[in-house]
Amino acid sequence: MKNKDIYELLNDINLDESEFVEMNVNDIEKAKFKKNLKKSVNRKTKYLNGLKVVSVAVLSIGVLATTDLGGHVFANVNEFFYDIATSLGIKKDLKDYKTEVLQTVTRNGFTVSLNEVVLDKDQLIITSSFKSKNKIEAGYISPKAKVSINGKVIESTGDGTCVGVDDNTVESMIFYKIDEKLTGDVKISVEYTDLEYLKDGKEETLKGPWAFDFNTQAKVADTTKEININKEIKLKNGQTITLDKYTSNVMGQEITYTKEKKELGYYLQLKGTDDLGNEVVFSLNQSSDDKGKFEFDRFNMDFPEKAKELKLTVYGDKNPEDGKQFKGKYEKLSDEFIINISK
Repeated sequence: MKNKDIYELLNDINLDESEFVEMNVNDIEKAKFKKNLKKSVNRKTKYLNGLKVVSVAVLSIGVLATTDLGGHVFANVNEFFYDIATSLGIKKDLKDYKTEVLQTVTRNGFTVSLNEVVLDKDQLIITSSFKSKNKIEAGYISPKAKVSINGKVIESTGDGTCVGVDDNTVESMIFYKIDEKLTGDVKISVEYTDLEYLKDGKEETLKGPWAFDFNTQAKVADTTKEININKEIKLKNGQTITLDKYTSNVMGQEITYTKEKKELGYYLQLKGTDDLGNEVVFSLNQSSDDKGKFEFDRFNMDFPEKAKELKLTVYGDKNPEDGKQFKGKYEKLSDEFIINISK
């Protein structure tokens, strides 16, 4: 995307202005609105892992925040990324599991603040603010960071979103994958090495560093429940996916899967009910050549904590041709199957 006119990418965004109304919203409703708005962006972003691409896709939020259309809804948009629970649709109180870092570094005309951090069982979630003395063009910032845990550099690219809050401020929520199980006190270093921004529609790079050091605790792992599934599901297109593990903790519920290194051709969902009759939906959250993860749709429903079984079916929205948008028409791809979550 280097030296490419960033405004061309905004053509991929599909927003229906008729869906927006003036309203007062509480924290959970704000999170739902933000989630639904992100769904209206070209669904190709669900398959991309680079922060840069995702941050461009959600520029629509920053743009709307400066218009009358979005003014009331985004009046307190900074609350989204200052509070991880609200941003992710988590209704449980995370005060015992998050760390408020609240450190700030100013360099080369940019003030970077590290706000909140949550250390999940397999990922580190970081919220930050980027404030410039000059106007941030199109509300676009793409930060590059080097993150270390207990002195060991994380060998993964952060996934996440950046949102323009006002003319001079952008906020981010970035997820870093962790491959080892952590316990107790954890020492973390975050160094933003570069900030990519726009100048006359072209990408420029501002060198840092903006460095932060702090301690947190791996408490989420203590609440984590893992159940091996090992269930093969044959899809109607002839392919097979294997549901490997069900995981639940204060951050939410997810189901991991593996498959052949072959394109499925669908954006997948697991939909059904629990043994108490409550609706449950798990949407595709991560996907690679041979594995992926479904995450419970906590924005639109509450997880039934007393449920003992999940009765699910695989549905798929067929991949669009020639870069077009998904149609949102899900077809049934498997027979119903049951997952026991009471073990």
